[in-house]
Amino acid sequence: MPYYLGAPFSSKANYTIRRDQLYFDRVHAVLPIIHKRRYFGWAGQENPPPARACLRSAMWTIAGTVSAQFRNLSDTLYAETRRMLENLEASDHRLPGNIQLEQIQAWLLLAHYEFLRMNEHQAMITAGRVFRRR
Repeated sequence: MPYYLGAPFSSKANYTIRRDQLYFDRVHAVLPIIHKRRYFGWAGQENPPPARACLRSAMWTIAGTVSAQFRNLSDTLYAETRRMLENLEASDHRLPGNIQLEQIQAWLLLAHYEFLRMNEHQAMITAGRVFRRR
């Protein structure tokens, strides 16, 4: 059986499904900001649009914090997700107010991660970043 990131899985797709399910099983009950049916409607896309890729990464980041199996990946996922969101924001800078729902959701999930794993001040700065955008 092949290994992906050190864990045996039949495929990368199976690994993705497990992280998605972990999010909806353990995080969604506390932070229900993602419509499950809509998410799974596009989640199978190989290359989703940038805002959706950011949301998926943010979901996996926060899911990693509640899982012993994936906790060691959460800091790396956080850094990658934050970089993706900042790059997306920089590319959208020329269009004020051009922010997608998935982008807002991703920032809010990162703020929740920061509140759990870092400090309240950083979480408030990240959340404020979303609320100031129009």
